Amino acid sequence: MKPETAKTLANDFETMWRKEFAALPDDLAPLLRDLFVALDELNHHKPSDRRLTWVDVSFHQVGGHWKAFATPRVERRKWNAMQALHLMNALEGFNQRAEGKT
Repeated sequence: MKPETAKTLANDFETMWRKEFAALPDDLAPLLRDLFVALDELNHHKPSDRRLTWVDVSFHQVGGHWKAFATPRVERRKWNAMQALHLMNALEGFNQRAEGKT
């Protein structure tokens, strides 16, 4: 990924960004931004006076395409059904777009 693109994403999503994401292809940058925005929206499904990072995200090549995976950072009992559905939709959206199915 172009250094300036990686820096912008890192600054905009500092709690989700990891240095190894900079090695992802540049054409994934818009998909990454959209995914990170969607993951940040997990906070909107529960009233809270603070922002949480609900998941750690990782990316792996599977069958020649990049796929996003998420591991919860917040214990299960704090999640609600809308958040779980939102997370699944965000991951599916990234994965389908990365595979060129949309």
